[in-house]
Amino acid sequence: MKPSILAIATVALLATSVVAKAQVVVDLSLITCKQLLESDQERQTLISSWMSGYFSASKNLTVVDFRYVGPRP
Repeated sequence: MKPSILAIATVALLATSVVAKAQVVVDLSLITCKQLLESDQERQTLISSWMSGYFSASKNLTVVDFRYVGPRP
């Protein structure tokens, strides 16, 4: 009897699981400086943060200087 309860619980869990939202893929090699500067502030920050992390990783830089992190006045 216990295996059938486990099977029912597993099916119920899988049936009610939340489907993940699709991610948007952005090919940064296709973005021009003009397009970046014309985009909204949130997207500019996201792209800049990603590029900073990418280049830091490529140079094996593992230190974050918190003087340069955070909102700007």
